[in-house]
Amino acid sequence: MYHPQKPDKLRVVFDCSVNYQNESLNSHLLQGPDPTNELIVRQSPIAFSCDVEGMFHQFQVNESHRNYLRFFWWIDGDITTAPKEFRMRVHLFGVTSSPGCANYGFKKIANDNEEQFGSDVANFVKNDFYVDDGGIAPHPINGTT
Repeated sequence: MYHPQKPDKLRVVFDCSVNYQNESLNSHLLQGPDPTNELIVRQSPIAFSCDVEGMFHQFQVNESHRNYLRFFWWIDGDITTAPKEFRMRVHLFGVTSSPGCANYGFKKIANDNEEQFGSDVANFVKNDFYVDDGGIAPHPINGTT
């Protein structure tokens, strides 16, 4: 699909909650524990925020699980030809398990690289992110955070 404000950027949309014969991909996946941090609104004269672009696409799906993410695609959009079958190699937005998988991977990267980049960076990634959005207000007003 094309977003009206981004007409030159094609976005492929997968809706894993769609039912076919009373089944959907999401109905067969476990969400797992919620590894995301609680969203806390902070008040401070200084704040820092960031966003991981394409968070779910940064994490690959184990090859043995890719058959569960098969889809058909018409080459060059020509629906008069037979569609080709593909398998996703990365996690998808809209899949029940994607947030848990991506957050686990993100925090594992922070742990594995803490020695190289320091505990401040690792703690920021582990404690101050909500899914793909990071934020910190290091100077609280009147002791509130």
